[in-house]
Amino acid sequence: MVSVHKAAMILCLVVFPAVLSSCAGLQTKSPEDRLLPRAREFWAARVAGDSITCYKFEEVSKTGKQPASVYVRKHGGLIYKSAEVTGTDINGEDATVKVKLSYIIPALGSRNTFNTEAVDRWRLIDGEWYHHQEKSLSDAISGK
Repeated sequence: MVSVHKAAMILCLVVFPAVLSSCAGLQTKSPEDRLLPRAREFWAARVAGDSITCYKFEEVSKTGKQPASVYVRKHGGLIYKSAEVTGTDINGEDATVKVKLSYIIPALGSRNTFNTEAVDRWRLIDGEWYHHQEKSLSDAISGK
């Protein structure tokens, strides 16, 4: 017959590793591991022309400084053809994301595609990264 002590030891040897392995999945992600997917989702939505989804990633959506309707009106000047996030630089609660962009400027009456590398600003708010935009690329091009 197995003693109570021996049964408890066997139980601990079986249960303890199972508990530890389940906790391994709960490790917190690095700031970059939290930023990169959000930056990629933001730019995928921008390329898709989905300003409502983009707004959800914007700092102004979190702070309430700009309603979605105003945001959507301000972000229709460019047609993004592609966007590739190429790197990040994180400094505390502020970060920059490097993005290779291809876009068209319909207001110029041209279908030429322009290519550029942009540095995008992001800010950590309540544990989540939000796109921080002082001026949109279309505002910068048009001189607003």
